[in-house]
Amino acid sequence: MVISPQNSRLGLTSLTKRVGHVDRPASPDGELIRYRYIEETEELATNGLTNNRHILDMITKELLEKSRITGLEVEKKIKDLSPVMFEDFVKPFQIDLEQDGPLPHNDKLRYKPLDIYPAPLHRC
Repeated sequence: MVISPQNSRLGLTSLTKRVGHVDRPASPDGELIRYRYIEETEELATNGLTNNRHILDMITKELLEKSRITGLEVEKKIKDLSPVMFEDFVKPFQIDLEQDGPLPHNDKLRYKPLDIYPAPLHRC
């Protein structure tokens, strides 16, 4: 599938504004909420790094000695050092087919499913 203006099925439809639709004005409350989330996330990340400083120091020491370390080696050493994990805020979305049944399907969609296939290999 080619994503270009020549492709009538995809083209630039999602990139262009639709006639008659006006952009919503930015609200000052929305900006405050966005900044609050950024600050909270930054604080959470800083606390996580501070709580696991001993692990970061160990990884730094290993890298200074060896200059390379694999993810498996790091994983082994981290398990021994008991890392402080973040609280999981989001519950995973689970569907029980026996209880909930299959997901609803809408046959009256405006778009056709895309035909995606690998591009042919170019040989010189």
